Amino acid sequence: MAHSVSLLTMEERLHLLEQVPAIIYQGGYTHHFCLEYISPQIEILTGVSPLVFLSDPGDFLQCIHPEDQHRLSRLRAESASLLSPFSMEYRIMDAHGHPTWVWDEARLAKQQDGSSILFTGIIMDINGRKQKELSRWDQQKELSRWDQLMQSLTEHLPDVVARFDRRHRHLYLNRRLDTDDFLPPEVYLGKTNREIGLPPHLADRMDQSLRKVFEDSQPSQLEFSLSTYEGIKYFESRLVPEWNAEGQIESVLSVSREITARKKLEEERLRTSKLDSLSLLAGGIAHDFNNFLTAILGQLDLAKFSLPLNDPLYQRLVEAEKASFRARDLTQKLLTFAKGGTPSKELSSLKPLIEESARFMACGSNVSCHFHLPDDLWDVEIDIGQISQVIQNLVVNAMQAMPEGGMLSIQGTNVLRQAPDPTMAPEASLEKGKWVKIVFQDQGVGISPDNLQKIFDPYFTTKATGNGLGLATCFSIIKHHGGQLTVSSIVGTGTTFVMWLPASQSVQPVVDKKEMDLCPGTGKILVMDDESSIRGLLGEMLKFCGYTVEVAKDGKETLLLYQQAQEQGEPFQAVILDLTIPGGMGGKEVMKKLLEINPNVRAIVESGYSTDSILAHYREYGFQEKIAKPFDLAQLSNIIHKVVNGKIL
Repeated sequence: MAHSVSLLTMEERLHLLEQVPAIIYQGGYTHHFCLEYISPQIEILTGVSPLVFLSDPGDFLQCIHPEDQHRLSRLRAESASLLSPFSMEYRIMDAHGHPTWVWDEARLAKQQDGSSILFTGIIMDINGRKQKELSRWDQQKELSRWDQLMQSLTEHLPDVVARFDRRHRHLYLNRRLDTDDFLPPEVYLGKTNREIGLPPHLADRMDQSLRKVFEDSQPSQLEFSLSTYEGIKYFESRLVPEWNAEGQIESVLSVSREITARKKLEEERLRTSKLDSLSLLAGGIAHDFNNFLTAILGQLDLAKFSLPLNDPLYQRLVEAEKASFRARDLTQKLLTFAKGGTPSKELSSLKPLIEESARFMACGSNVSCHFHLPDDLWDVEIDIGQISQVIQNLVVNAMQAMPEGGMLSIQGTNVLRQAPDPTMAPEASLEKGKWVKIVFQDQGVGISPDNLQKIFDPYFTTKATGNGLGLATCFSIIKHHGGQLTVSSIVGTGTTFVMWLPASQSVQPVVDKKEMDLCPGTGKILVMDDESSIRGLLGEMLKFCGYTVEVAKDGKETLLLYQQAQEQGEPFQAVILDLTIPGGMGGKEVMKKLLEINPNVRAIVESGYSTDSILAHYREYGFQEKIAKPFDLAQLSNIIHKVVNGKIL
């Protein structure tokens, strides 16, 4: 049977209240009771207009018999503190001082802003023969009439409000947990949670909480989840005992509020905390590993330069060096995961980077990569490690979309944008200028429209073993490079990712650092590094290149040696400062003090954290150059030569 709800205006509701043969009132309680509304029937009982009581709420307490005032105030305070129903018999004095016995019963609820407790009650005249004949059933009938008036309010509350008797049967329920539709009484009245369709495990938990409230006479709280047509929802239920006139618990009021958004936020914070901890661990491992690789590469370089090119051992050292550089690429991935953030950019060509990264990921799989990358693809300024991670993630995504195998097409084009074009959504926001467009197109299962709009959201994944971070990381990296990453898909046909990167305005040629020639020089160099093996290695490498070297283990020793050299008239031509010194001043802090000693100091920042933001903006901190661990002899010699000879661009 369909249930219709008639909406009453405020004036109609007030008129309806005034027809009830009892005094209806509402009042707020903070530190004391303050009357906010009382129906006109109060004037019949006391001879005083309700406007008088509302203009000065304190006048109502003065109408209470002096012997009852203290007890009334105490019982109201107790009910407010427990948020329990209030009931009491007391005497009200009329304008001539004649007392009338009344029965006062009220329901309590917290105000929406939580500032006070709201009393909603009924006062009934129990004086004389007529009231002696009025049974408890009549009082309940009046309260039920009031409940019907209040029902129109609870129907539209966002909370699920229910009342249970001692056998855990419903006395009232405004709606089910899994729907917003109003429930007529015949659907729930006298039925248990199981009987109205609550899952058995949840019904048992609710019954256990109800039993506890009836036994302990104390409010209780319950959190639970429920599977709905909209997905999993989380709720918080507060159960409060309701007492009758004899001081016995007659029923339990339950108010259930959806807390899905709050639970998701808590889960997000927990995941973020775990991810931060993992990032910290990954960064520490990569930093230490880079220190080891620096020592290995440095010793390999020194050994290579001591052998003729045709020596069989020389080729073995070259292969060992290549393996070390591959290990460096692994630490770069760890650092990108650990740090993310600001990329450390350098001028690079995308074509070899894309081909190498894609082939590496697809090697041994049943997916073939087809490249359409022109030789004249414009150069870009990128963090090679981060962009390599993006390419690899997109290739892995294509492989997972084609479990039976297939082709991944990777195309690159140069695009000259004249002005933002709204018709080119979602690339409409691309600024005027030169752009490099890379398209990754697979032949996979495709992505549904619902999932497509969430594809770059952190932790969103449709894979049972995925963590939802791959594409979110790709999106973040491209954004930090000033570009865009977009996606389109047709279910059953495939998915296309488009990566836009701003082309570089620079025209200088890209130099492969691993193919640099050794660049000797002369001068006095100061090296600060907390690792003794790195200090010793840097000393050997710089001496091999022709420099005089002094080393320091921390910032204090570095400043002392630099100050002494200045005072003795034998200054250092350059300083190499390790960015991180555990328990002491790092390169950033030491650089500030060196600039105070000598504003023209020439310094190079060195770090095992190649993704550190200081390396990306080293000149803002006063450094002339940067060098990321691990590095080889050729890199080191070229950077030192530029700094010592003032060839900084």
